[in-house]
Amino acid sequence: MTILTATENAPDNQITRLPIPDKYLGTPEFGKSGFSFGAVQLDIGSNTYAKRAYSQILSAGVSGGVITQAQSDYLSQFAVKRPDILFPDTYKAARAELNSTVFDPNSSIAPQVNQIIATQQQSYLDSKIVPMVNNFLNTHTTGVFDPSDPGYATSVAAVVSAANISGNLGRFTSALDGNADPNLADVQSAFKAQLDRTYQPSTVACSKRRECLQQWLGEHDVERSAAACTLLDGYAGC
Repeated sequence: MTILTATENAPDNQITRLPIPDKYLGTPEFGKSGFSFGAVQLDIGSNTYAKRAYSQILSAGVSGGVITQAQSDYLSQFAVKRPDILFPDTYKAARAELNSTVFDPNSSIAPQVNQIIATQQQSYLDSKIVPMVNNFLNTHTTGVFDPSDPGYATSVAAVVSAANISGNLGRFTSALDGNADPNLADVQSAFKAQLDRTYQPSTVACSKRRECLQQWLGEHDVERSAAACTLLDGYAGC
């Protein structure tokens, strides 16, 4: 979870800005993301666990008197891919309304919302991300994917992040095909190949992401070198 917090973190479980560069907002040229929230950035545009959490949170808001049923009905329509295209005139206001009501960390239902998100993101990780990452690591055991290699922890961080951001490891795996002794540079290239143009970092400060990644690396006795900490940050333009 520390890896995902480092690369995907949404402060206080609030809905972050769309992970789409400003120049692509309102155009179909960049990704299929919707509103997202939580440490693993559950995306309500395409993630069934995110959609379930979002529906439960709106219901909790109505039950807790934070929003009305009419507001819930209105906000429920934003559980779509690319709200900037479907609702260009209202999606920003809807995000602001969500963050000031049901996703407000100071609201009366915040503990309930946090639990809903924690439950759904754990289900998502257990059923989707963990099996995907384990399958990759079971079939890639040489070079920096050898647990005894000093670059192993950094490489695992890249695999976990790439899997969560894009939902698969297809291009990541293809980029390493035939490479019997991959190094960190190869992993960085695979990471960039996997994300291509489909990722724009959240608004969390680069220094915070680096701090979280350093913490994870440190806990696994890996040198906190600039190269290791910028493996993921470098692509985000930090």
